[in-house]
Amino acid sequence: MEIIDTPISPVSLFLRSSSYSQAVNSTKTNLIFNLNEPIMNYQNMDILINCESFQFTNSFYTINETNYKFIYKILNSNAVIISVPFGNYDIDGLIAKLNTLLTGIFTFSYNSLTFKTTIEHNSGSSFILLDDGYNTNIYETLGIDDAGYTTYSSSYTSPYVFNLLSVQVLHICIPNINIKSISLKNTKKYNIIASIQVVSQFGSVQTYFNTSNFTYKINDDVIPFVNVIILNQDFNPVNFNNIDWFLNLSFKFIYRKELQLPTSLQDYQQDFTAKEELLAEEERNYLNSIQ
Repeated sequence: MEIIDTPISPVSLFLRSSSYSQAVNSTKTNLIFNLNEPIMNYQNMDILINCESFQFTNSFYTINETNYKFIYKILNSNAVIISVPFGNYDIDGLIAKLNTLLTGIFTFSYNSLTFKTTIEHNSGSSFILLDDGYNTNIYETLGIDDAGYTTYSSSYTSPYVFNLLSVQVLHICIPNINIKSISLKNTKKYNIIASIQVVSQFGSVQTYFNTSNFTYKINDDVIPFVNVIILNQDFNPVNFNNIDWFLNLSFKFIYRKELQLPTSLQDYQQDFTAKEELLAEEERNYLNSIQ
């Protein structure tokens, strides 16, 4: 935990999703909050940002904007796209809906012991399942790879169990604030300040508190607004279906510390010797405690 050593008072922001200044898209998954005055940094200081808390209602549909397409192609025919209506389905309801949408063409079923689904063409024709290239298909929900099935067959059984948890993780991202963090190689940096496991049931409220008080340093010197995007485990925007979420952010100021690295081989050797002496002393104390 950083010690606040400047006379600049910390800034606490309480953001309610419905109090946004601008919604970047129609589903309110990308919101901008303008500040009545910018948060300013000084040349000899660093700003620390912390996600103090986040409260939300589990209002995520099983089938939503990210997983609603069923795309199939019968041999020697054109591809057909079926859109499953958005909603909060259980497995029986989802299988029933698919059978209704594709009556006379496919029969969908699932095994209650293995939790795997089966898709069978009613007339025995060979077909494949295709991806639309936008990662909005229903296959993972049915226990199938995102790419679908690329070899023709008249019947498929999913290799994996069906998954009705459309949102398992909430990544709270602030793309307009450049935080100092390490990400995985060859991946996009999302400026994630908190990742929250969703453990609440549909319709229930869940509250996250940052009990570790972990903070990030900020590279920006002026912050006139805060842009909040909340993504799921696949880094797709999360639709809260117009139910408010509440985010508490804090900004704190500390004097910039000077890092002094060893400049000569002798300095490195002295550091190494000091570490060896410390380890030897710890070993002696450990042996004494055993005796």
